[in-house]
Amino acid sequence: MKAVVLRRPAPLETEPLTFEEVRDPRPGRGQILIRVAACGVCRSNLHMIEGDWVKNGVPARSPIIPGHEIVGRVVAIGEGVDGIAAGQRVGVQPLWWTCERCEFCLTGREELCQNKKLTGEMVDGGYAELVVANERHVYPVPDGLADAEAAPLFCPGITALGAVSKARLAPGRTLALFGFGGVGHLVQQLAQLAGAEVTVIARSASHLKLATKLGAARTLDATHITDSEADLRLQCPNPTCHRTFCPPKELDFDSDPVEMEFVRGEWLKAED
Repeated sequence: MKAVVLRRPAPLETEPLTFEEVRDPRPGRGQILIRVAACGVCRSNLHMIEGDWVKNGVPARSPIIPGHEIVGRVVAIGEGVDGIAAGQRVGVQPLWWTCERCEFCLTGREELCQNKKLTGEMVDGGYAELVVANERHVYPVPDGLADAEAAPLFCPGITALGAVSKARLAPGRTLALFGFGGVGHLVQQLAQLAGAEVTVIARSASHLKLATKLGAARTLDATHITDSEADLRLQCPNPTCHRTFCPPKELDFDSDPVEMEFVRGEWLKAED
């Protein structure tokens, strides 16, 4: 099969990725083989490719095929697989395998499993024609979603869903969303589906325009906050709103403090 292979982490300008012909993978017990239809590009892929995480053991081996936002169709099934059928369209997320025995796995927090294996970082991922996945960590994809639309839901999508679920949002509640990138715009939509009113604070004019298009109750340009707006009050007609205090003028979330006071509210920060 054809695949994009990372043989050694290095800056992108040195072209560390190569397009190669490699041996077709085969599914083992409890595994399935998927013909890849789409695979998203995550910022974490770039960190790995450029070597930012080598000191943390990522990638776990070289060479490796990156990519962890995968959608495709099952073309072969390994021994012991009974919940997935050949021809079925499925998605694969970053979590490729977990031990299913530790405290985290047994309490629904398998993403914290200390023995987990990650797609595209510890095992070959989706920048290829074929990929092997673990049956327990693949999910059916509904027909109403195109492949390219569905693939990003398996990383920024599940990140956003987890954050919104933890925030316990509901009708009548408000959410202040700092940053409006790949995760942020999904957080907004999921929060609104939960009935919450969303205020988006971001630096990019195009991001703020999209937030308005997606139904944000209010948007604030973080690069042009005036002194009178230094005390940002997220207006709402009920006592579940937030009161937010931010430094005036340009916000730099890496160096400037952001102090927030909550009145029975919730907040989330997503990366730009």
